[in-house]
Amino acid sequence: GAMPINNNNNNNRDPSYEPRKAAAVGTDEMMSEIAGFVGRVTYSSKDDFKVIKVRTVGGKRTQQATLVGNMPGIGVGQTLVFRGYWGNHPRHGKRFTVLSWEERAPDSAADMIVYLQGMIKGVGPVTAKNIVKAFGDATLKTLDSPDAAAVLEKVNGVGKKTAVRIKENWDEGRDSREALHFLQGLGMSVRVAQRVVRRYGANTEKIVGSDPYTALLEVRGGGFMEAERIAQTLKSSPELPSRYMAGVQHVLLCASNQDGHSYLPLDRVISSTVWLLSSSPGTNGGQINPDLLEQRVREAVNSLHRNGNLMLRYHGSSHVLHPRKGINELLEASDDRNNGSLIRCQSKQLCEAELVVKANLLARAQRESLAIDQDRLDSWLERYQAQASLNLNREQIAGIKLVTTSSASILTGGPGCGKTVTAQALVALWSAQGKKVKLCAPTGRAAQRLSELTHAEAQTIHRLLEF
Repeated sequence: GAMPINNNNNNNRDPSYEPRKAAAVGTDEMMSEIAGFVGRVTYSSKDDFKVIKVRTVGGKRTQQATLVGNMPGIGVGQTLVFRGYWGNHPRHGKRFTVLSWEERAPDSAADMIVYLQGMIKGVGPVTAKNIVKAFGDATLKTLDSPDAAAVLEKVNGVGKKTAVRIKENWDEGRDSREALHFLQGLGMSVRVAQRVVRRYGANTEKIVGSDPYTALLEVRGGGFMEAERIAQTLKSSPELPSRYMAGVQHVLLCASNQDGHSYLPLDRVISSTVWLLSSSPGTNGGQINPDLLEQRVREAVNSLHRNGNLMLRYHGSSHVLHPRKGINELLEASDDRNNGSLIRCQSKQLCEAELVVKANLLARAQRESLAIDQDRLDSWLERYQAQASLNLNREQIAGIKLVTTSSASILTGGPGCGKTVTAQALVALWSAQGKKVKLCAPTGRAAQRLSELTHAEAQTIHRLLEF
């Protein structure tokens, strides 16, 4: 785990866990709208990034425009109003980047036929034409009706099974589009909205509307800050227990993602969460009683501890404290031991990850030492030092010998002690032995620096693990 950060029991402004705002892609002045008919989907990726050709409507003449962006559920035949901004791509020219859209009903029989082909899986041009011929302007109303399957059986060329399949596919697509429209209306990005709809389907509006904090907790790009914004838009109660629990989890997530801490002292989690929630407009305009707010946060920590999403341990112990003990009792018991800062608070995921890493390292440490010809190693080290014009000290040579015979090693030391030179020698040695060497670092900049120092390829940890 990471070293504990400094204890801080006050509720003053804590910039370490302030939400970091992303810059907007464009101002309101840059935004514009275009309405048009989707004539072709030129490109579509797995995550629904699309390049489409739209026949614009309005004005003196019809024109074709190229639109790009994440557009789940959009297909050939739809008539939509797109909101976004124009830009010039150095290779592909003028394009319209889509941020949101609103669907309109096709305004002609020909467009309706194309629309049905694009929106209903398994419906070809003949079936679409027969449906439009049978129902005319009432086509969409008919498909939306509960008894649509029975009515569709009367269409030429549509049997009972086909009618049921058409109705099911129509409802599924419509529910997804309505859910996306609902989330976009709340200001959610298309990409995040798409992930929410994939998780909850037709129940998206009901689930998000009743408790946005629980709904967005495990959605990538969601989380507490997005849920807080949506809750304020929906005028959800700021007293939802899930809000306090999401705030606690957000503090731990920020500590991990922004500062690299795998845990925080329990009292720091409480004070940081109190600051986070008291700073939010959602907490009754920031006027809630601080003592009451801290009590709610403690209750949230208790709930997370009881349901297994939060792990509490005394510093230096691998034993997880049993959830039958409430945090008030734990804090009181630890008052004589530095006021609760010795209680480590950790997410379930990071706690489990640490235990796996610990077990792996212990298993490696118990393996027998790797066999190596010490005379040949000494001879190689002498030649290497002569070629590189180096003079390795006793500790560096001992470190190299230890690392080459161990299944797992940690090379550590203060600035200027020779870690870099030792690492260079190790990479050169393993390369000379014909071993496959993989170098990685937490960030791209660190990986580049490592590569420059060792004269070998280095990657980020994420890239090496193909994460």
